[in-house]
Amino acid sequence: MTITSLTERYFQEKQALEAALVSWETRLARAARKIDSAAIVSGRVKTYRSFLGKAYRKTGSTRTWEQFGDLVALKAVFPTTRGVEKFTEWLLSQSQWNPDLDEKPGTPRELKYQAKQFDMAAGDIVDSQGVAIPIEVQVRTAASDAWYVVDHRLQYKGVVELTSELQRKLNRLIVLTELFDEEVEAVIDRQASMPEYGVARLYESLLKLAEQLFDDHTRTSRPEGLLELVLSSYGEGELDTLGEAIETFVEAHKAELVPLVQRHHYGSNAFVEERDWIYYEPEVLLIAERAMRRPALFKSTIAGSDFQAVVEPMISEFASIPRS
Repeated sequence: MTITSLTERYFQEKQALEAALVSWETRLARAARKIDSAAIVSGRVKTYRSFLGKAYRKTGSTRTWEQFGDLVALKAVFPTTRGVEKFTEWLLSQSQWNPDLDEKPGTPRELKYQAKQFDMAAGDIVDSQGVAIPIEVQVRTAASDAWYVVDHRLQYKGVVELTSELQRKLNRLIVLTELFDEEVEAVIDRQASMPEYGVARLYESLLKLAEQLFDDHTRTSRPEGLLELVLSSYGEGELDTLGEAIETFVEAHKAELVPLVQRHHYGSNAFVEERDWIYYEPEVLLIAERAMRRPALFKSTIAGSDFQAVVEPMISEFASIPRS
C-alpha cells in the first residue's frame, strides 16, 4: 500500500510504536533499578492529535515522518542526582543504541531546568518497514520531575501567557528544586560517614541482589532483629568485606539458590506461609551462605532466638547444596 499522508503512516506504525514503548520500558527499567531500586521508568507514544499539531505547527513548513524523534518518549526518574549521573553514564556506554546526549544547562545568570535528554534507537526495535524507531529519554531526579511537570503544563502547554510576576514565581521553584537535590546529596554523604551506615549499605546491597535473583521479590519491612541476629554469626574481619563476599557466593551458587528459594515462594506446592515468609526477606542470602559454610556455628547462633523455628529448617535445606 502506498502511503500518501502523515496520518496514514501514523496509524500504520501505531502498533509498532506501542510495542517499542513496552520494549524500551522493560530494558531501561531493569537497568535503572539496578542503580536504585526506587527508580521509576515510564513513557508514552505521542497521540495522533499531538503528532499532527507538531507536524503543521509552523505555517508553510510541514515536518516529514523522519523528522520525528519523539514519537516514543520515556523518562527515568531517580530519587537522587547520583542516580541520574550513574544512569546517564550507563546510557552513554550503550554504543549499540548510538545514544546522543542533548544536555541543556542554563547559564549562571539564568534559571533553567537542567535537562539530560537522550536521542537513540535500537536496531532490533523497528517500524513496519524495518527501520529503527528513534526514541527520546529524559533522565532527572524526582524533584526536577515535579518541577518539570508543573512548568510543562503552565508554560509549554499553557493557553494564557504568564505575566512577568507569575513567571518569576515559577522560576523560583527551580531554586528550591536544586536546593532539595543538593541537600539530599549532602545528607547521603554525611550518612555514609556514620558507623551504622555499613549495616544499612549491606542491607541495601542484599535487597538489590535479591530483587535481581527473584522476580517476585519486593522491598520488605525488615523483621526486627533478624539482620542483626544473622550478622552476629560473622567475625569482625568478615563483616568488613561481607557485601563483596555475598556477591561472590551468590554468583557461584546462583543456579542452586534460585530454584530452592522459589520453591518456598507463593504459588509453589511446598509453600507454607507461616514458615516461608522469611524466604521473601533479603537476609535469605546471608542465611544461605552461613548454612552452607558454617552450619554448626549458625545453628548455635540462632538457638533460643525468636527466629529459630523458621531459620533452622532453612539451614538443613541450604546445607544440602554442594559447596564449591
